[in-house]
Amino acid sequence: MAVPLVGARRPGFRQVQLEVFFEVAPVLRFCFAGRSTQLSVKFQGVKLLAVSSWSKVHPSPIICMILLLTSSGIVLLSEQITFLIGPNKKRFTMHKATVETLSKNLDQLLNGPMEEAQTRCVSWEDTDEDTFIRFGEWAYTGGYKAEESEVLLDSSQIATSDQDPAPVAKQEPIAQSLAALFQIGQQQLKGPAQHCSVDWSSKARKISCETCKTTYASKYCASCHESQYMSCENCRKKNAAASCPRIQSMAIQFVTTAEYTLSTPLRRLTRTNKESCEVYTQVFLSHAKLYVFADKYDIPDLRKLCLHNLHETLKYFTLYYDRIGDIVSLVRYSFENTIENDKLRSLLVEYCACFAKEMTTGKDFEELVGECQDFAFGLIRELGRHLN
Repeated sequence: MAVPLVGARRPGFRQVQLEVFFEVAPVLRFCFAGRSTQLSVKFQGVKLLAVSSWSKVHPSPIICMILLLTSSGIVLLSEQITFLIGPNKKRFTMHKATVETLSKNLDQLLNGPMEEAQTRCVSWEDTDEDTFIRFGEWAYTGGYKAEESEVLLDSSQIATSDQDPAPVAKQEPIAQSLAALFQIGQQQLKGPAQHCSVDWSSKARKISCETCKTTYASKYCASCHESQYMSCENCRKKNAAASCPRIQSMAIQFVTTAEYTLSTPLRRLTRTNKESCEVYTQVFLSHAKLYVFADKYDIPDLRKLCLHNLHETLKYFTLYYDRIGDIVSLVRYSFENTIENDKLRSLLVEYCACFAKEMTTGKDFEELVGECQDFAFGLIRELGRHLN
C-alpha cells in the first residue's frame, strides 16, 4: 500500500513528496524536485527499530513525516483499549496498535468475535497491577524495570540509644555467585601470566596437542622457549572441567548456556546484592510473574526477555543463609504457575542444583522439596546428570 503525502513548503526548500510502502520491508521514498531519496525502515510490530538513508537530504521534513507516518504515529493515532486489572479493577489504557501486534492471542482478543473486541474493554482480574505496568512498559519501550530489593534489619541491627551500638557480626555468604565462580574458572583456564619471570611472547608457534594430537598455536616463553599450553583449547576446557570442583563446573555451564541469552545483549539493570539483609524475593517474582503473564497470552519475545533477565539476576546473586527463602519463594511460585518441561522450571532447577548442598541447610528448602514433587524429581535428575 502506498500513501502519498505532500509536505508543506518551507523558505529555501522545494516541495517534498513522500510515499510509504507497507510491505515486508517498509520503504519510505522522498522526491525532492525530481530527485528521489529512499529510506529503509525496519519495524518490530509497529516499533520503529532502524532507518537507513542512501543520500544526503535536509532532515527536517523527513523527521517530521517519519514521526507522523511510522511507528509512533500509527500507535498514537490508534484507538485506546481499557484494561481493568486486579481484583480492584484498576483502570489502565493502552493503544490498540501496540497490543494487537504482540501475539496472536492478543490480536484475536481485540479483533475477534469476543466481547472485548466490541466493548474495547478487557478485564484481567488475575493479573496484579505491577505486572501489568511492566507489560505496558515493555510493549511501548521494549524493556521493563524489575522490582527493587528490600533491606530487612532485625532488632540487633538498630540502635536504641544515643550510644554507639555494639558491633553486629556480619553474615558471610554460604556460596559465591555463579558469575564469580565462573571468573575463577576462567582464570584457571588461562594459566599463569608469566614464565621465567617474563611475559609470554607476542607471537605464537604451531605445536601438537599432547592429548588429541591436533595442531594448534601457542605462545611461548621468551626466555626458555617453553610453550604456554601443552594441549589445545578444547582439551584444556575438558581437563579444567574434570579437575575443578563440581560446583565450579556447574557454574561454568550455567553462566555460558545460550538457552537464556538474547541475540542482542542488554545492559544489566539489577544491582548485585552485597549483604544478607537485602531481600530479593520481589525482585525474582517480578520477572517470574511477567514470564507467567507472557506465557498465558503467548507473547514469545516477552517470555525470552523475562528468562534472560532472571538468568542474569540469578547469575550475579550471592547466596546467604537468610536469603535461601528468596529462592524458595521463586521456585514455589514458578512451579505452581507453569507446566511440565517449562523453560522457567528448567532454569530454576539448574540454578538450585548448583547450590543443592548449601540450600539443604535451610528449613524452607526442605519443606519445598517435600511439597513440590516436580521440583524434587527435576533436581535429582539434574544432579544425576552432573554426577555422570
